[in-house]
Amino acid sequence: MAKDKKKGQILKPTNLDASVIKSGLLEIARIPPVAIERLITVADQTERFNLTSDDVSTGDTVKQLDINMMYRVQDTDKLDSEDGYTEFMAATYWDNVQSKPSTFPPDTHGHSEATTDSSGFMSNTDKSKLDDVGSMANRDFTVSTDSPSGGNDGDIWYQVGS
Repeated sequence: MAKDKKKGQILKPTNLDASVIKSGLLEIARIPPVAIERLITVADQTERFNLTSDDVSTGDTVKQLDINMMYRVQDTDKLDSEDGYTEFMAATYWDNVQSKPSTFPPDTHGHSEATTDSSGFMSNTDKSKLDDVGSMANRDFTVSTDSPSGGNDGDIWYQVGS
């Protein structure tokens, strides 16, 4: 805010170009509700269907506590019915999957063992990389108060004070 030098009053800009704002915080009341995705919690379907466009905007999330479900507002003109919401789903029902095979697995099939010369269950390049790891992939890690003894080249022994 700027001070009027003549009167010493703080002036509130009524028409400020947002591109000149370089830092600071905006009051949430100054941000249009449609630009903010919000989570609104309701007790049940009746309360959800009683929401209005004063309560929610398109894109807001509504959590219905009695059934522990979440909905995304898709149409603020239909908030009084299921048509106003899309149910969030963490899983997909098989019937809702499109372009799927009619049976699962689609065909009887198998995978040959991969070698460094031919691909199988993995590519021959990946098989070569895996083979290069060799015995170094199977190393022991020991934490003990004793001095190192035995083991194999590459094992890790961490001696702690007794």
